[in-house]
Amino acid sequence: MKISIENFIFRETFDEEISFKLLADAGFDAVDYSLFNAKGKSPQWLLADDYLTQAANTKKLLDKYGLECYQTHVPFRLTWDAPRDESNPDYLGIIRGLEYSGIIGSSCAVVHAPIPPDGVDVVEFNVPFYEQLAPVARRAGIKIAIENLFKHHQYLPQLMPHIYQPKQLLALLDRLDPECFTICLDTGHTAICGIEPDEFLDLMPAGSVGAVHIHDNNRLKDMHLLPYTCNLDWDKFLAALKRHGFKGVFNMEIIHFFGHMPKELYPAALRLAAETGRYMAAKLD
Repeated sequence: MKISIENFIFRETFDEEISFKLLADAGFDAVDYSLFNAKGKSPQWLLADDYLTQAANTKKLLDKYGLECYQTHVPFRLTWDAPRDESNPDYLGIIRGLEYSGIIGSSCAVVHAPIPPDGVDVVEFNVPFYEQLAPVARRAGIKIAIENLFKHHQYLPQLMPHIYQPKQLLALLDRLDPECFTICLDTGHTAICGIEPDEFLDLMPAGSVGAVHIHDNNRLKDMHLLPYTCNLDWDKFLAALKRHGFKGVFNMEIIHFFGHMPKELYPAALRLAAETGRYMAAKLD
């Protein structure tokens, strides 16, 4: 199984080409390409008129360093009450992110569902949102991956109501075109919502999970740490992922593992991350 990692922090610290060289030198096969800025919104380069040319250049650089892209992540700050047309940069970034994803060879793009106001059914609210995006995904030749999310409580930040439990995700997927949609399982999000990643997987039909965000945490905060550095049970997760029959790329979303680390240590840290990914992925072969 091939291993992949999100590229945001390396692209923003250096530039795109250096980020790809770092990942390739560390031993990664693929890049989870981040199509957002530090606040999760649409970056100016994605809103620029030449974004398709930039996408073609990204593909050339991926090829230069022998990297592939199996999944991407589009901007994710679209609010429930915002316009869903190209006049809104947060929505335009999603549309362009899907197009960009297709050009760089990705098979799927993670698109967060806007979290509705309290009392509104999350499935009913988001079916029209995703149906509106389906034609764009078809043209781009990719699938949209729907991620399990959470929402901090307004007054008690340590309490996190479940936003996408397995039943909700499956109910949403059942309403959408299977040719255009899949599920992205985020291990950290399941844990802070009170469901262990292995338990979550065992509730999902075989083949329903097409992408993963693998990272560790303390079951309280969305920490995005390297596996085996915090509290999650990775043996159970890997066993469940194998039972599920997952055939995608083993992708780590561990941006905070690098945190305040001096950039001079990134190559060594990336090598450790790649070795960890290889160790885990080998248990699935």
